[in-house]
Amino acid sequence: MKGLAPYIELLPFVSEHLSDEVTNLLLTSSKHTQINVSLAVTMIKARNKIDNKVPSWKNMKQLCFPDSLSAEQSSSEITAKYKQRFVTSKSVSDLTCGLGVDSIFMAEVASEVVSYEKNPLLCSALEYNSTLLGISNLRVINREIDPEWAETLPEGEFDLIYIDPSRRDSRGKRVACIRDYSPDILTLKSSLLKAGKSLLVKISPMTDISATLAILPETTEVHILSVRNECRELLFLMKPLPDFPENLPEPEIHMVNYENKQWQIFSGTIKSERESRLTLAEKGPETFLYEPNSSIMKGGAFRSVSGMFGLRKLAVNTHLYTSDVLIREFPGRIFRVIKVHSAGKKGIKEIRENIGHANISVRNFPSTAQELKKQTGIRDGGEIFLTGCTLFSGKKCIVESIRVN
Repeated sequence: MKGLAPYIELLPFVSEHLSDEVTNLLLTSSKHTQINVSLAVTMIKARNKIDNKVPSWKNMKQLCFPDSLSAEQSSSEITAKYKQRFVTSKSVSDLTCGLGVDSIFMAEVASEVVSYEKNPLLCSALEYNSTLLGISNLRVINREIDPEWAETLPEGEFDLIYIDPSRRDSRGKRVACIRDYSPDILTLKSSLLKAGKSLLVKISPMTDISATLAILPETTEVHILSVRNECRELLFLMKPLPDFPENLPEPEIHMVNYENKQWQIFSGTIKSERESRLTLAEKGPETFLYEPNSSIMKGGAFRSVSGMFGLRKLAVNTHLYTSDVLIREFPGRIFRVIKVHSAGKKGIKEIRENIGHANISVRNFPSTAQELKKQTGIRDGGEIFLTGCTLFSGKKCIVESIRVN
């Protein structure tokens, strides 16, 4: 395990001080004359991040995570397990494995996983940790992925190639454009689509999906992954283009949210969204108010979700829906409407006098949630939800509700 020995020696100290304030630990480093406290603090930060992301490893204190940035950038256990569904055949290659969370979980369902990593220390950590976790079908190779190497891969070498390129430049600054990722997907994809039957690319959740599809025409599926309504990952599944690419079907967009120990999945295409019928709530909010989860919001399935569940949208640009019938299968939050207040002085006064605590949000509303909170003077929390929004008529209102699901 090249270079890993000093880190393994620190594991007892790291385990003992996991809950310590790292700043205080550094300030009192003179008390620990036999310990490289700075290195231990880096490991403590990494370990705490991994414990939050991969709870099933939390009690395995002998696992070694030497780099806090890699721990921060690694997938969570939930999203890594979701990726297992792409492992439909035998051989998988992870081209940018880092600490190897995705590699290890893919190895649980694949016959063989070959993982590449340019940092030799992270390679050693993955070899060490995978052995402790009982993973015997994972091979780690220390090398940087480049176009020249990719061209040497035999055709059909892997059933699935997975790549999670770095979204930081040489100075550690985040980059937004896929063209600036490292390794460069656009340069590599031709070779990788020959070497693999399919290519799975993880992309920043901030990326514009339509713009990315335009430069990745080989995409057959897009998966938008949210965990407890927070968008975490965008996955583009690509396959080699056929001889007549003009006849390609539109890629399926799967809008996925993990909530209450299960996946909510809503799927469609850009075309099906465009052709879906949208019904507007001309009379305003009814008994129930529906807020789509963050994956649907990211996927822009605003018409489709209305048609699928028979809901009326409050306004074209207000991404909230309503009905008099409770649709429990709705992929998002559901509220029971208590009252619709005007957004004027009278309505604000009524809210201030009758509601002490509330959870405030806005949708297509002139004020921010923070501004609305200041106007009403109420405190955060409690069972009441206040949603500032614009109705079909153009009227601004504040919907008072309580959560159903």
